[in-house]
Amino acid sequence: MKRTLKMIVGCLLITNLCWAGITQEGDTLPPGVVIHNAPAISHEYIGSPSIVIMPDGTYIASHDYFGKKLSDTYIYRSGDRGNSWTPIAKLESLTWATLFNRGKELYLIGISPKVTMGYGDFVVRRSLDFGRSWTEPKDEKSGLIRCGFYHCAPVPVVRHKGKYWRAMDNMGQEWGWGPFSALMTSISCEADLLDAGQWNFSNEIRYDSSWKEGATAWLEGNAVVTREGEVKDILRVAYGPDDVAAMTSVSEDGKIMTFNPEKDFIKLPGAGKKFTIRYDKKVRSIGRYPILYWKRPAQHGWWCYT
Repeated sequence: MKRTLKMIVGCLLITNLCWAGITQEGDTLPPGVVIHNAPAISHEYIGSPSIVIMPDGTYIASHDYFGKKLSDTYIYRSGDRGNSWTPIAKLESLTWATLFNRGKELYLIGISPKVTMGYGDFVVRRSLDFGRSWTEPKDEKSGLIRCGFYHCAPVPVVRHKGKYWRAMDNMGQEWGWGPFSALMTSISCEADLLDAGQWNFSNEIRYDSSWKEGATAWLEGNAVVTREGEVKDILRVAYGPDDVAAMTSVSEDGKIMTFNPEKDFIKLPGAGKKFTIRYDKKVRSIGRYPILYWKRPAQHGWWCYT
């Protein structure tokens, strides 16, 4: 029950991160504790929310900004189970990042942007003091995993069969919005996560607009493990009716990704928006995955729903 409560609180904190920034006169505040607020009038909106609970019970949260600018990543710490928060670090040149931990080691995996669109190098950064200081991805041994024009979102890092799995997108160029290529990355749970040579990459599948009429791109995939133990990449699809996702399959060694457009588009309400899929251990017998997705109201701000 204690672990389940922590998971619920984690979801609420993520919700708070997304709500922060929409508050204007007359708005209703979200439940729980607001970690950080950016007034909507600033046109700098809080994005890429992520949260992790460390082994000693410390909560660590992160976010960046979007809107008028792409930003660095900001780190917050709570020592009282989310009742109060303290800003502890700012990581320059990091966006769209996910927090995760390996014991007491804390990591952020995301993009070091090269251009104003945000596309850039795939990087991993590590903290050994609960988020106060972080490594710099200077070369292939210190977290610069692959150079290019990559893209992602604060989607899960999944542990499965002795490996960490994380979905990525490749734009392949400085400008534009799609069609992105989907790929899966993986690494042994025992490896040096800052060593580029120890990461595995699947082949890339570039989206083809002929696969589905009206659908123009896929992006921001989620690594998901099925009840049969297979790794899938479930991707957001830019599609007007907003109810279709795409699901690619990944081989056990992480090197081969496949997609069949005849059967691998799936019904998923809200899947035209950014979403993240997390496994619910409480109902693991039926393999339930809660989905958090973002919706922008007509007037201002961004909301997060579960």
